[in-house]
Amino acid sequence: MSSPRTAVAVALVTLLPVWAAAADQTPLIRMGGGASPTAACRVAFTPDGKTVACISGGPVRLYEATSGKLLRSVKVDAKCLAFAPDGKTLAVGAADSVHIFNVASGDEILQFKAHPDGVLAVAYAPNGKTLATAGDDDHVVLWDAASGKEQSRLLLHEKEASVLAFSPNGQYLTAGGDGGALTVWRLEDDFQDKRRRLVGRGGPIRYAAFLLDGGAFVWTQGRTIRVSEVETWVEIYCYDGGDMDAACFALSPDGKTLATGGQAVTLWDLETGNELLTLHDDKAEAAAIAFAPDGKTLAAAAPDGTVLIWDVKSLSRGRLEAEWRELGGGNAADVVHAVRAMKATPADSVAFLREQLKPPPPPDPRIPRLIADLDSDDFDVREKATRDLAKLGKAAEAEMRNTYEHKPSAEVRWRLELLLSRLTDSFSEETARIRAVSVLETIGTDEARQVLEETAKGPTDQRLSREAKAALQRMKAP
Repeated sequence: MSSPRTAVAVALVTLLPVWAAAADQTPLIRMGGGASPTAACRVAFTPDGKTVACISGGPVRLYEATSGKLLRSVKVDAKCLAFAPDGKTLAVGAADSVHIFNVASGDEILQFKAHPDGVLAVAYAPNGKTLATAGDDDHVVLWDAASGKEQSRLLLHEKEASVLAFSPNGQYLTAGGDGGALTVWRLEDDFQDKRRRLVGRGGPIRYAAFLLDGGAFVWTQGRTIRVSEVETWVEIYCYDGGDMDAACFALSPDGKTLATGGQAVTLWDLETGNELLTLHDDKAEAAAIAFAPDGKTLAAAAPDGTVLIWDVKSLSRGRLEAEWRELGGGNAADVVHAVRAMKATPADSVAFLREQLKPPPPPDPRIPRLIADLDSDDFDVREKATRDLAKLGKAAEAEMRNTYEHKPSAEVRWRLELLLSRLTDSFSEETARIRAVSVLETIGTDEARQVLEETAKGPTDQRLSREAKAALQRMKAP
């Protein structure tokens, strides 16, 4: 796809699986299940990541995240939930009321009426002192989380909101729902909204979350995913989900990855729209998803109450693989992005580049014979050689191009043209390796220098070795 690298995305781009990490399709933990499927399905981690709460078909169930052990059930017909920032209390929306429970004991410590027609969303402010609620009416209410006393009412642009999110600094609050209107408030100490703005229309609002610095937020409208600046309302990125199977969404703690859930859970690079990782389980589709606070695992809840914990540590590997392809591609903006992204994660990038800069394995010894067989008098032999070379793909590209350039017979030339036409990807392994030297030089750590020293020891007639030596000389210069 065409990646939006400018300050503002001027075109709607399509999310595409440019590269996806090969994932172990077995979840780390499977827990729950057996409940009657329900439309109200939610899942959340405690801030310390040790406990997972799930709503599906009645009570809230709390599980130990590392073992799947059921810790306790909170018997309330819940529709939504949120943990307090300190992890000690759990707010649950049920019917027209909010219930506050002690997480350790499961005891209810507070209950108050909130929205006559039903509570659809709850969210704690980052300081834990304020609780926001929304329902099937025309306002969001801010409450004192300790007493349940109403602090302020904020008008919505349209009736009903099922999505609520505070910015990390608590300065902004956003809400949206099926009506398709997203409202963002700038809050002050007196809890009065200093700005209220309709950001957009075009389908139901299913998700909203602020990025880590609070200066932008991601929100979904129908199958469109947008990232907008808070202060200016400028749309930074806009992705067309197309046929994307997405019933639920979650933003990673570092704000770099968006997960979508449905028949499978797919993780996307939020800046490029590249697919990074896909997780699939035949027995449980995802109706609600949430990242653990450390970003290393992801919980996916199914309508029947099944909760799966997936390992997503390989996500960083997927992102680096995508950046590697950008590094070896022909788009200058993608190359700049790859260099900057790798520099931003120096330890992981250096370890990854060390692997990529190892001497390539010797060519498959079958390749010369297979190329020769393209000119065989036996049609079946020619066909088999063509199929086998197609399977080898990039591994045979160099020798196929070398043969093609030496003007083979018409038959061989035709078959090589066919095979090479299937390798139209602009990615070049050699180009990526050369540019990786510049990345390591830019990172400039002792580990990066060590990789360059190892690379510089290669054959003196190889450009890669010469580039590595030149980079080391520049790094020594005052």
